[in-house]
Amino acid sequence: MNIMSLKNSCVTSDYMEWDSMLSLVRKLYRDKEYRLSLLIGCGSFFGLRISDLLTLTWEMLLDGEKFMIIEKKTGKRREIKVNGDFQKHIADCCKALAITDKNEKCFISRKKTVYSTQRINILFKNIKSKYGLKVEHFSTHSMRKTLEGKLLNPLVRIVNLR
Repeated sequence: MNIMSLKNSCVTSDYMEWDSMLSLVRKLYRDKEYRLSLLIGCGSFFGLRISDLLTLTWEMLLDGEKFMIIEKKTGKRREIKVNGDFQKHIADCCKALAITDKNEKCFISRKKTVYSTQRINILFKNIKSKYGLKVEHFSTHSMRKTLEGKLLNPLVRIVNLR
């Protein structure tokens, strides 16, 4: 079964409201879905593409208030700052998963392989259904759009006031 989108086809994703994303991260953690909780949190707080999220290691996330990454798509070097409250969530996930090797990739399956984008999109489809998300098109790109919505929403309100 081919689950990749067809070349030149129209694909879309929608963003989650910021509070809905935070609630989802907490619910996934509560339900012991630590890696998915962390993935959605990292994607939404950092605004990275899924190809860059999948390269993150525990060391990058836990050792300091920021880390550097070279984006796969653009080749640009980016400094990512980690929110203090979110850093606590990262540490909680690490502890809950009993991580011993900080060089381990954060988003690996039970088979110890890094998730594929396609597999994550399937997991996201299940999350959307299980948690009743009010997002029409929920995919890996939705996390990036969630940050975009959080950052642009106050600007839109300012423009509308004028």
